[in-house]
Amino acid sequence: MAGNFPPQSFPHVGTIVTALWYRFIGQCNGLLAACLRLVVQKPPFKHSELNHNANEIRLLRILPQPRNGLTSALRTMAIRCEVFTATLDDSPSYDALSYTWGLPTCPHFPILLNGRKFLARENLWLALYQIQNTTGPVVIWIDAICVDQENVPERDHQVRKMKAIYEQASRVVVWLGPSWRQSKRAFKLAHEVNDHRGERDWITQRFLRPDMPRSLKALGDLFCRDYWNRIWIVQELTVARHIVITCGGDSIEGDVLLRVQELILEEDYTKNLFGMTIPDDQYTQSALKVRGPSEVQTWRDDSLIKDLSLFHWALYHFRRQSTDPKDKLYGLVGLASTSRIEIDYSLSTAEVYTRFARNEILASTELCIVPQVRPHLTALDIPSWVPDWSLKNTNHFFLQTVLETNFNFTASGETRSEITFSTDGKVLVTKGVTIGSVQAFGTPPEMNQALYLDMAADMFYKNWQLMSTLSGAQQLDQEAFARTLVCGKILEDRIGNETLSTFCQKMLGGFAELFMEMYPSRVLDSILREHAMSIHANHRQDAQATNVPYDAAAESIVWRSWVQFSVAVTWDRRFFLSTEGTMGVAPESSLEGDVICIPLGCPHPMILRRDDDHYIIIGEAFVDGYMYGEAMELLEKGKLELRDFELH
Repeated sequence: MAGNFPPQSFPHVGTIVTALWYRFIGQCNGLLAACLRLVVQKPPFKHSELNHNANEIRLLRILPQPRNGLTSALRTMAIRCEVFTATLDDSPSYDALSYTWGLPTCPHFPILLNGRKFLARENLWLALYQIQNTTGPVVIWIDAICVDQENVPERDHQVRKMKAIYEQASRVVVWLGPSWRQSKRAFKLAHEVNDHRGERDWITQRFLRPDMPRSLKALGDLFCRDYWNRIWIVQELTVARHIVITCGGDSIEGDVLLRVQELILEEDYTKNLFGMTIPDDQYTQSALKVRGPSEVQTWRDDSLIKDLSLFHWALYHFRRQSTDPKDKLYGLVGLASTSRIEIDYSLSTAEVYTRFARNEILASTELCIVPQVRPHLTALDIPSWVPDWSLKNTNHFFLQTVLETNFNFTASGETRSEITFSTDGKVLVTKGVTIGSVQAFGTPPEMNQALYLDMAADMFYKNWQLMSTLSGAQQLDQEAFARTLVCGKILEDRIGNETLSTFCQKMLGGFAELFMEMYPSRVLDSILREHAMSIHANHRQDAQATNVPYDAAAESIVWRSWVQFSVAVTWDRRFFLSTEGTMGVAPESSLEGDVICIPLGCPHPMILRRDDDHYIIIGEAFVDGYMYGEAMELLEKGKLELRDFELH
C-alpha cells in the first residue's frame, strides 16, 4: 500500500500533515484504496498556456468540503480545486495568499486540480486544508499553483505582474502556519485588547493578570515566525488593499492587530505596564516593538522608502530570506523606483548578481554598491566587486547608519566615479587614491559577543591596550579612538552643549566604567580610570547646578547602550592601525599589508588585497579622519596620487 504514495510524501513522520494522513488511513479502512485512486493515482495536472498579451493570470477556486457521500476522513484529505484563467483588465474578484514556501526537500502532498493530481508543499497544503473548511468556494491567487513553475518564460512574465496581482486582490491572506497553544493565546489576547480598546481600567487590569507575561510572549513569538523573514512579503504587504492574518483556524484583520500592537506600546499608561510586565524579556520586547504589523506599516506609510531604487530596497531588506536567491532582487523589483534588472530565471544567481552590480555601477556616478561586498563569505563564482545578496549573516553597518540616522559618509568628496569594464564584464577598473595600508589589528568580536556586555568590555580594553602600545600611551589620539569605537556615529543631538572632545572623553569613561564593573579584578590604566571617575563627578556637578537629581543608574544604562552599539557596528570587523598612523575598523578577514583605497565616487574607504597585477576587494572600512573628503583635499594639494585599480 505504501507504494501508492507519491515521492517525498512522508520523509518526516512527525509532521502535522503526515499525522493527518495516518489518521485518515486509520479511519478509512476499506475506503483507503478509493481515496488513493481519487487523489494519488490521478494523472498529473498540466497548466494551459496563458495569453500574456491579454494580461491573463490563473486563479484558483478552492471548493468546500463535500457534506455527503464521503466519510469524514475522506473529506478531510480530498482537497479539491479548480484552476481557471482571468484577465486583470477585467478586475476580477479574488484573494491572494502570502505564505512561506518551505524548502524543496520538505514533504509534498497531493491535491486535486481540475480533477488531476498536483503535489503541494506541506505549508501550502496546510493553508489549503484550512481554507477549504469555509462554507463556500474561495477564489484565490497562489503563486505555486497559478504560475507554471516549470515554464521559465511564463514564470518571468508572471513575476513581473505580481505587484499588480497583490494590488488588485480584494484581500491578501497571510498564512503564518499551523496554530499551537501559544499562537491561540496570542490571538485571544489581541482580540480581547481590541474589543476593550479605550477602556483604560480594563486594559490595566488585563496587564496585571498573572498570565499576561505568557500572553505577551506568545504575541512576540507570533511576530517571530519564519513568515516575517520572507523577502516576498515586502512587496505583497506593501501594496495590499486589505490584510487578513491567519494562523491555523485563528484569524484577525491586519489593521486590528496593528492597533493592538500600537496600544500596547504607545499609550503612556500601557508603555509603563508593558515594561513592568516583562522587564527582563528583551526578546519579546524587541519582537513586539519592531516586528510584525508594526514593521509592515513602515513600508506602507514611509514615502521616503517607496522612492528607493532596487539597490537601496535590497540593502534595506538584505537580512530577509528567499528559497531562490535570485528573488532577493526579483522580489523587490515591483517596488523600486528604478531596478536596472530584467527578471530572467534562466540565468544563474551569479549572472543575475553580476549583471545587476554592473548596471548599477554604470548608471550611477557613485560607487555605492561596491562597499556592500563580502567576497570572503560568498560561495558564488562572482567578482569581488559584486555583492552576494544571498548571504545571511552580513552586517552593512554603514548602510544602517544612513538609513537609521540620515548620516552619510563622503570619503571621496564630491568626485564622480571613473569606471571601465573588461569585454566580458567581469573586471572593473576604477581610479582612486591609497591612504596607507593595514599595519596591525585589534581583537575581533566573538560569535555571541553582541549579546554579552562583559565580552564587549573586554574587546574594548584589548583594543585600547593595542592602540596605546603601538602609539605610545601619551600619544594615543583618544578622540580618534572614541570615534572609531562607534565608526564615527557621534551625532550632535547626542553631544548636546558639550564639545566633541568632552563627549569623547565621557564615552571612554563610560566604556571604562563598564569594564571595571564586568572585570573588577583586572586593573585599568590610569588614563581610563581617570575618565571613568570623571563622568560621574561632572554629572554630579551639573545636577547640583541645575537642582536636578543625578541618577547614576540611568547614566550607566546610557553608556551600556553605546557599548552595545559599538559591538553592533563593528560586528565581523576589527580595529586596525594603518601605516600612516590612522585608526579604523576593517573586515575581520583583512590582513596586514592590505591596501586602504578610496575610489573616486565611493562613499567609504575600501580594503583591497593585491593579487599579481590586480586587486580583490575585501570590504569597506571606517578610517578616522578620512570619511568626509579629506583624501580628495590631499589629492588636490598634490600630496596623494590618482591611479588605476584593476578589481577582479
